[in-house]
Amino acid sequence: MQVEAGDPFGSFTIELFEGGENQENEGESPALTPAEYSQVEGNWKFTNVWIPNQPGEVGPSFFTTCTLNIYTEHFTPESFIETMHLTGVDNHGYTCNYNGQFASSEGMIYQYSYNYDIKDAGGNLKAESDYAKTITVKFFLTQDSKLFVEFDSEDQSDPGPLDGVMLTYGEKQD
Repeated sequence: MQVEAGDPFGSFTIELFEGGENQENEGESPALTPAEYSQVEGNWKFTNVWIPNQPGEVGPSFFTTCTLNIYTEHFTPESFIETMHLTGVDNHGYTCNYNGQFASSEGMIYQYSYNYDIKDAGGNLKAESDYAKTITVKFFLTQDSKLFVEFDSEDQSDPGPLDGVMLTYGEKQD
């Protein structure tokens, strides 16, 4: 199948293989192991991130690089929240911030509630959430400690900008 597309992807070809497996490239994909919050805490850098579900006034965003900060904020020894912040400047020159906290977890599947704000190069607000979006987050690590993060909204009537986003090959910065 050949696809004609605009920036940032351009045109490309998708090859289909019998049985859904490409025998020629076997072993090239990284083995992904589900990861717990404690394994992914820190600052991560990602490249080539596509966020197709941005609000209408912003349109789809492509980040050459972006930063994901995952950390625990302690208020007292007994009081804390586990947070995650994704920030980047997209192909429009907009600064996009997605800030939130983990509401709960079931095994290694996390519920993340976040708000977003998107500003142009002059600091003018282009879009912001009017209430927190809740989305499922899954973390995976490769054998060489690269981070993969998968976002999936259960509310398809208002999924939010992070729905369907996959951050791949993140490198730990600290």
